[in-house]
Amino acid sequence: MKGISLFLVPKMLPGENDAFDVPNAVSVGSIEHKMGLHGCPTCVMNFDGATGWLIGAPHSGLACMFTMMNDARFQVGLQGTGIAEASYQGALTYAKERLQSRAPQGVQQPDEKADAIIHLPDVRRMLLTQKALTEGCRALGLLYAKQVDLVRFGSPEEQANAEAIVAYLTPITKSFFTDVGQEVSQLGVQIFGGHGYIQEWGMEQLIRDSRITQLYEGTNGIQALDLISRKLVRDGGKMLQATAELFAGLITNIANQQDRDKAQEVYDLWLAGSQSLMAGDAFDTASRAYDYMQFCAYSLLAICWLSLKDTASGNDNQQLANSKAKVCEFYLKRLYPRALMHKAALTDNGEDLAAFTLDDF
Repeated sequence: MKGISLFLVPKMLPGENDAFDVPNAVSVGSIEHKMGLHGCPTCVMNFDGATGWLIGAPHSGLACMFTMMNDARFQVGLQGTGIAEASYQGALTYAKERLQSRAPQGVQQPDEKADAIIHLPDVRRMLLTQKALTEGCRALGLLYAKQVDLVRFGSPEEQANAEAIVAYLTPITKSFFTDVGQEVSQLGVQIFGGHGYIQEWGMEQLIRDSRITQLYEGTNGIQALDLISRKLVRDGGKMLQATAELFAGLITNIANQQDRDKAQEVYDLWLAGSQSLMAGDAFDTASRAYDYMQFCAYSLLAICWLSLKDTASGNDNQQLANSKAKVCEFYLKRLYPRALMHKAALTDNGEDLAAFTLDDF
């Protein structure tokens, strides 16, 4: 829950009366049982007769509001990434400790009565999916945060360029990062098996807590629509071009020729795919919105991972370097193909959606 908590309320038990009085509280309404956020302070505030103060210049309130909201959107995205990290850490610890049967590749822990489930291929697939998505989002988030700093502290030219990049990436970081938070926390419960479904371990709480982030500050579908309609089509591609130049610079700095070529291949497909969507009516654009957002996110994360791999290769910690290289390859093999799936869906102009009448539903 974002915002200022005016008071605390007791956690309600099933069957208790939802309406109760809190002494000296401001216009308290009813407390609703809902998914997630259990025990979080919440209230209804009534501002009738209140005094308001102007923030910003007259007639520019909407612009001021979006300054706040765009920052909040990134913060919500980081919340999704943080939940993903917590889920991965919990699942990794459990997978190393939970003994169950023998690994299909042969006995891995002969001194134990069974092997830890981390040796099972499907558990490794889930753990690596968690790790690759979470660290990829963190890398893109850091890249975004640097641009936010340049907006505030850069030269006039840097500020203008960074503003365009931040505007383009904001709906991606908000929507994709929170989608990842939900997917990764779901995988965390799956790795725990039935133990993950009960409250004792706290893994199911991560699913509940992450679910709201896909709704905060504009649902992810609306964020996707904002990306393709306002930040791409209506803008005429200027924000796209500024973002493309940023990622082109990352690619140029990749030392390994093979990795640089792969990053360039991903980049070219993303840029060409984006430019191909500049034309189209409002319905066609809206029908492509979510697939375009996902296509962008998986593509940009692929470039981030190849850059991460290259940077880590020069680290004195060889284990770290090897690990980043392996996770990068996992991402490219198992997760980046999702971008190609969403790219394929972008060729449709929405006729399949428009064909349905209300009765068909």
